[in-house]
Amino acid sequence: MSYEKAAQIRKHPRSEFRFERLPDFGMKCPLKPFQVQGMFFLKEAKKCILADSTGLGKTAQCVSLFQWLEHKGVPDNKWILVVPPTTILQWASEFEKFTTLPEPVLGIHGRKSRVANYVHGFWQFMIMSYQILQRDWEYLYDLNVRNWVFDDAHFFRHHDTKTANIVKRLTRFADRVIMATATPMQKDPRDLHSLLEALGMNRYFGSLTGFTNRYCILQTTRHKKKDGRVFWTEEFVGIRHRDELKRKIRPFILKRGFKDVGEELPDVQVSPTFLQMSKKQSDMYDQLRKKIIKAYDAGRMSNTEILNTGFHTMRKICNGTRAVGMVEDHSVKLDAVMHFIQNRLGAEKLLIYTFYKENVRTLSKRLTDAGITSFATFTGDDSSREYREDVKRRFLDQKSKLKIIIGTDAIRVGINLQAARYLIMLDLIMNAQEMTQLVGRLRRIGSVHHKIVVYPLITRGTIEESLYRSLHYESALFDELFDERSDIFPKLSAVQLATLLRK
Repeated sequence: MSYEKAAQIRKHPRSEFRFERLPDFGMKCPLKPFQVQGMFFLKEAKKCILADSTGLGKTAQCVSLFQWLEHKGVPDNKWILVVPPTTILQWASEFEKFTTLPEPVLGIHGRKSRVANYVHGFWQFMIMSYQILQRDWEYLYDLNVRNWVFDDAHFFRHHDTKTANIVKRLTRFADRVIMATATPMQKDPRDLHSLLEALGMNRYFGSLTGFTNRYCILQTTRHKKKDGRVFWTEEFVGIRHRDELKRKIRPFILKRGFKDVGEELPDVQVSPTFLQMSKKQSDMYDQLRKKIIKAYDAGRMSNTEILNTGFHTMRKICNGTRAVGMVEDHSVKLDAVMHFIQNRLGAEKLLIYTFYKENVRTLSKRLTDAGITSFATFTGDDSSREYREDVKRRFLDQKSKLKIIIGTDAIRVGINLQAARYLIMLDLIMNAQEMTQLVGRLRRIGSVHHKIVVYPLITRGTIEESLYRSLHYESALFDELFDERSDIFPKLSAVQLATLLRK
């Protein structure tokens, strides 16, 4: 692996390759210079993480690599691409748009048909979802495919998940492994170690235990319940040997933002909107909080129950009473959304994000009752690929009457919705980088807007306020390691940053 050469390509792209004189190698559409640079980095590094910001064309860089290897006659140019289910058709369309390569086989049919394709199909490229990978990995292991792409690789950022263990087995003897993700580290450097481990980089970074001891500052806290029982929790609080870690990961990661490549994007204006819950919501919230604390102190509620029964129920109450199964519809957030749509939206397009499907249904009913029909939903329940593609097509068409999309996490990954000017977040995403990724669905090259406006809705005096503050620290940690500057969260002061980094 020519990581030294890959590093030179990243540092001195035009001295290493004359991109402006790149020979014709069969691409249908011209690549931008930074995308050609990325393609050559992937070619030289072979096993690496492509971590460009959302919207810089990670898919185009990957398929251009396939075309280049085919043009050069590189043997065994057979690939399996593992992607989120919502992006399978997008990847297939990128093949058709950019390359003259054979049409990829889509692993979206029944298992019997898929297995027949694995064993007897004459294919060069196969695209499948992570769910299919989990079901069919034993068949794929026997194929001994040497080239892999994992889009949105943060799906296996945790070491001991089923997906992570499967990926590590499949890529153990691979020649090329590309992990494409704009968020290689979401919570702490151990996320990054999981990706590097799947690349087979243990000899550079060591085991998880050694990596943690070397680079992570952990804080152990002692807790005591009212009944006298004691327990401890361990929390990541900062990075140790930060400069060394930055230097060490650099050969394996290509991460660029729009400013790095000279591309102009719409500005982002983030306007957190703090709301006071209705009396009905406040009463329910306070009662539940007291009940959870009492049950936990008495030993009747575990940590898992605190998360599933307590935390999520409290967040749902912040959204409204219908979210927790009540007939009455009391929601200060949905009141604010309806006011925005009826009085401020005008002819612009709007994306509304929520973590909970109950909010999608309740808001849809409110809009319908108000005579507003220019909206569509985009959730995991909308499983038809034809429906999803139709919604995206109509939303991107400026002449279409579809002005509003209400979606869950299904809108956060792999779809482009740059027709929208506004994003309203009914729920905060519990990860700073995933929140940035959501904003990236709107803030893309080709947007017709000069400014994207984001409205996170936050209820006062609740856990949402604490969560929003913690997201600032997570974002600052990521920016410090990758020399970036978040457009979503304000910059921390020197004192705050010093406290975070513990250095």
